[in-house]
Amino acid sequence: MRSVEVTLVSRVGGAPTATQRILIGRAARLMLQLELMDRKTGGGDLSEREGRQALAWENTLRRTLQALGLERRAAAQPTLAELLSRGGRHGGEAPA
Repeated sequence: MRSVEVTLVSRVGGAPTATQRILIGRAARLMLQLELMDRKTGGGDLSEREGRQALAWENTLRRTLQALGLERRAAAQPTLAELLSRGGRHGGEAPA
């Protein structure tokens, strides 16, 4: 749990505000609860109640991370120079 907190602190710039510290602690606990549930079920089926609980925790975690300003990052896109060096082809193959 501590490693998650350290990672989140670094992601918010290394000096979190009091509010960010609370959100970071909440996110770390939610991640721990979800991990424990995953281990309990062994990746198998969840009961209806467990499924609802996991979904609620996942949504709360997502909203908590958003509140911290941690959005999902888009995959890196190639630069124009990289595309031109490939000859406009994804695999870099020259036309035949």
